[in-house]
Amino acid sequence: MQILRNIIFIVLSTTQLVFANGFNSKKSGDETSYEKYSTENPPLENSHTVNEITQIRKKLENAKSLNNKAIICESLNRLGKIYLENKQYKEAHHNLKRSLSISINDDRLKFLHAESLLTLGSLGLATNRKELTISCTKRALQIAKDNFYSNLKLEAYKQLGSAYHCLGKYQESISNYEKCLPFLKSNSDLTELASIYHKLAIAHFDLQEYDKALSNFTNALSQLKPPHDMIIENRIGIGKSLYYLEEYEKSIQQLTLAFDTGVADINTDQEFKALLYLSKSHLGLNHIFKAVKFSDFSIEIAKQNKNKGQLAKAFEHASKISEKRRRYHQAYQQLNRHILFNNEQLAISKAEIISPSDSLDITDYKSIIQNVEIDTLQKNLSNQHTKVVFLKKLLAYLIIFFSIITAIIIYLIFSKRKSKHITKKQNFKLKDADSLNKKLSTETSALRKEVKNLENKVAEKDRLISIVAHDLRSPLNKVKNLSQLINLYGELNKEQQGYIDIIEEVISNGDMLIRDLLFSDYIENHETNLNVKKIEINLFLNNNIRTFISLAAKKNIEIIFTPENQPLEVFTDPMFLNRILDNLISNAIKFSFPDKKIHISAQRTSDEFYTLIIKDQGIGILEEDQKQLFKKFPKINSKPTAGENSTGLGLSITYALIKKLKGDITVSSTPNIGTTFIITLPIHPFRQSDVTEAYTSEAAI
Repeated sequence: MQILRNIIFIVLSTTQLVFANGFNSKKSGDETSYEKYSTENPPLENSHTVNEITQIRKKLENAKSLNNKAIICESLNRLGKIYLENKQYKEAHHNLKRSLSISINDDRLKFLHAESLLTLGSLGLATNRKELTISCTKRALQIAKDNFYSNLKLEAYKQLGSAYHCLGKYQESISNYEKCLPFLKSNSDLTELASIYHKLAIAHFDLQEYDKALSNFTNALSQLKPPHDMIIENRIGIGKSLYYLEEYEKSIQQLTLAFDTGVADINTDQEFKALLYLSKSHLGLNHIFKAVKFSDFSIEIAKQNKNKGQLAKAFEHASKISEKRRRYHQAYQQLNRHILFNNEQLAISKAEIISPSDSLDITDYKSIIQNVEIDTLQKNLSNQHTKVVFLKKLLAYLIIFFSIITAIIIYLIFSKRKSKHITKKQNFKLKDADSLNKKLSTETSALRKEVKNLENKVAEKDRLISIVAHDLRSPLNKVKNLSQLINLYGELNKEQQGYIDIIEEVISNGDMLIRDLLFSDYIENHETNLNVKKIEINLFLNNNIRTFISLAAKKNIEIIFTPENQPLEVFTDPMFLNRILDNLISNAIKFSFPDKKIHISAQRTSDEFYTLIIKDQGIGILEEDQKQLFKKFPKINSKPTAGENSTGLGLSITYALIKKLKGDITVSSTPNIGTTFIITLPIHPFRQSDVTEAYTSEAAI
């Protein structure tokens, strides 16, 4: 490693001399390396900033005349930071690139080079180029470690933590933030220490590690003294963490303090957060009136802020309160408003992201760094590479030579011994082969006849089921019509009406059984033409779940839907997927105990697959029953908790449809605890030509 560093140092020094000679050349008609960097002042509104830029430019021109590279790089770095702070990204990039091109070949400018890389990393964060931030910051961190620049190392760890958090890599973010703590504790920088604790808390919160988030929010709060705006944020964070830890009373205490402080400081964003989680905590304690009151306040604050994201969160929570109060129509309206505002906020967020098509070519610095390193390694390691290639070839030839000699010796030793055994075995095998061929021919013909008979019996059974199912429908419909005609001949007493209801229920159950029999026969014995469409899975699930709210309400069951964080568009047959969800959700309601919850979620597991999870709190399924769960008419011990009807075909149809969609289904269950069905489906299992039309709008569903 030390040899490699020395080689790179020699090449960098040589490159520096070449760069210096080119820098000092004064040929007529040629511009110097610094003259080509001249730019016009950008349009800035702040007069103080404009004056500061003017002073730095004067300093830069003086440094050019004196050929003082240190002051040149320092001035360019400062200009890059000022333009970055004022969102002049192209100008910031331009000046930072100039600084990097000058400082890369000079060991005396390592600190300034690392500082330029850090600022370029900040530019990557500002322009939504997180991978660039990580690349630049890691390089700056290595320079800081090699040269013991402790302050730069601290800034690098902080910037890496921010970049990884933005990319959703929360563990890496936590690791980098934790490396900042010893340095800040030793320097007694309480404000900066509180900031790192706060960022650690947010990362743990996003990982749903609420106990660790609570600890870090508390640590951050303990470092701060009033008045400080971070006190409010940390109190809200403590309240939110306590809410998810189901310590609602403590959550209300912290949020009340944060809410009071928020009102005093007229910070409406913080006030909204405090009000929303006050409502959620009161709802957790079943304080419905207070939950409604704080929910209404949060909606008003969100409207005043004109914040679509806050409105989406507020109406989502309001719909849960309405559902808890069994005001399903109001919950439905609030949920629609949540979806509307959420979609508008997503559109705004996408519009605010800087487009990669902008003319800001922010990766130019890589060529500056990589060209020097690549040329150095190629020139100074070419001899070693030639030697390594020669040694590899020589070693390969020796291995081949000795392998051939060894193989010949082994062959000569064992060939004679094996030849005798082989001749004896071949004679025995020839005799046995004749007898085995005769036996196999007779057994094969018998098996073919048996398979043919079984196929004929199965086909005859399926035809019989289809004929019986069709023939039963007609008399059932006649009985149903007759039962309805009876009502036309006058008002019936309670006993007579009871008999009519029993008749209609039996007819309905019979019709359901016939429908499932015919559908099961169709998908098993016919080539199914899929009607593939593109759908947004969260919206599709949400609309499907709404159809079961009234059925679940009869048993006071709450259906909780947890959507995928981002919109998830998949290609599938909506009718098949709808039938799968109908069977599983209706079964979850049938086999759940009253006053329980059903959890339904959708999540993307990879670039190719997503899962749908239906989890109930019901009677469960015995382990021995799970083996025959997806067969027709399985004999299992589990029965619906309210005596609901079950045809015995729903799960077999569900299994067949999932296989048609090229997916899989698994089940896990604990008796008297509940059952979980996990469906794994491909996001795009079909060719593009199979997709008939886009299927994303709520109206289409």
